[in-house]
Amino acid sequence: MSKGDNVNMNLTKLVPEVGMGATEQVGSDRYPYTIQEVNRGGQELVLTMDDFIRTDSNGLSESQEYTYVEQKDGIRRVFTRRKDGRYRLKGTPSTWGGALTVGVRRAYRDPSF
Repeated sequence: MSKGDNVNMNLTKLVPEVGMGATEQVGSDRYPYTIQEVNRGGQELVLTMDDFIRTDSNGLSESQEYTYVEQKDGIRRVFTRRKDGRYRLKGTPSTWGGALTVGVRRAYRDPSF
């Protein structure tokens, strides 16, 4: 995935389901998750971060490929849907930059940092 590959981190039309992938964007980096629980009619999601292993040989490059391994027993993080429709880490302000996209599992580490 290249930096230019714009993963829409806004509200998705997908209904969250257990086992579905998700992506948290923190700055220009992206982290893959798997949904473990859907609570309160989809207003609250419990996720575990997936292990992600880089599989390309592109070195310090924006062109990155990964395989993902679900970690059902990993650390659980709770995301809640906000008034703007975005999921954010529970307990963080809506102005905090880490938004979650449901239905897409992607990893990306910005090589410029």
